[in-house]
Amino acid sequence: MKTLRSILGFTFILIILSGAGYIGWFVSEEGNISWPSIMKPETVENAHSQHASTGASSTKREDVNPVESLQVRVSSSYKSIQQVAELMTSSSVNPLLTERYQRGLYSLSEGVYLMNQLDQNMNEMVRLTDSGDPTYQVYANRHNVLVKNQMLLNTVAQKLSDAKELFLSNVTMNTTGDSSAAEDVQGANKAIYQMAQAVMELESTNLWLEDQINQTMVQAEQAQQAADAMAMEKTAAGGFSIDKIQMPALFTMIPILFAVLMLIGIIGATRSLMAAKPQKVDNEQTV
Repeated sequence: MKTLRSILGFTFILIILSGAGYIGWFVSEEGNISWPSIMKPETVENAHSQHASTGASSTKREDVNPVESLQVRVSSSYKSIQQVAELMTSSSVNPLLTERYQRGLYSLSEGVYLMNQLDQNMNEMVRLTDSGDPTYQVYANRHNVLVKNQMLLNTVAQKLSDAKELFLSNVTMNTTGDSSAAEDVQGANKAIYQMAQAVMELESTNLWLEDQINQTMVQAEQAQQAADAMAMEKTAAGGFSIDKIQMPALFTMIPILFAVLMLIGIIGATRSLMAAKPQKVDNEQTV
């Protein structure tokens, strides 16, 4: 029985020594057992290269807030539409088509009002979407602002188009050829010219807006990818945790535990081997 216990004790000690030696070698070879040793090398390398390329591209060009650029365009369009309204209120009016002219002026006034409201709110929109280091949420906010303003500018463009059709149909009936009639025609031509400029400016802004909306979507995706790559790198460098226990610390505790168990096993085996053997009682001598 003692021999069996000695064999089991020796086997237990051998297992402990082998496990501790393997873990010690693994820790020294792999560098405290962190994620890079568990993840595939190419995965970490790809994440690092993706983050590096994203960071390089962001430093090469300064971030331009499209909402700030839109503010400049809105201000310019608002002034153009205001000029149209001022010219239209002093141009010649065919008495037979006064109602049509007034409906056109009403539609133009609605467009002026909407542009005025938008122009006044642009400062706040720029402030809410401006950032020195844009994140995914910043790009998402810009996208939402651009889409909302695109809808509003489309409404203004429609108002201006309606006014244009009504004004162009208001032909003059004055054929006397006097100087006042010539001045009226000249004023109407200026108003029509200015209206054409305002219409084309709004169309250009809407085309530009469409492009900026698509770009902010791409930028938002790139920002999210960069954030994911950054998180992956931090995880790779610091290890992952289970129930708030860092894996490198956990694996450092394992060899310590094995060492303690090994020490206990050695002490127990030594005491077992060094224990005094009970002497056999001689029945004959006792008798």
